[in-house]
Amino acid sequence: MTRVILWAILVIVLLRAVSRLMRGILEGMGHQPRAGGRRAGVPLARDPVCGVFVVPGQALTAQRGGTTQYFCSEQCRQAWDGR
Repeated sequence: MTRVILWAILVIVLLRAVSRLMRGILEGMGHQPRAGGRRAGVPLARDPVCGVFVVPGQALTAQRGGTTQYFCSEQCRQAWDGR
């Protein structure tokens, strides 16, 4: 009896695995974008002190010579300002 139950469980697990595999293949063939999709990228700016890339809209800024510099932290901005 135990052997029959174990075989039944094995068959159920295998059927579910094959079902999920086939569903994934069929969804992939549909070429439909998933919910959420990819977000559009934004251009990044490099912190002139430490080299970290930052999002300009969220970064600290300083201007010199008509150009805007973007910084990851107040420490980097102060270090650049001291140059």
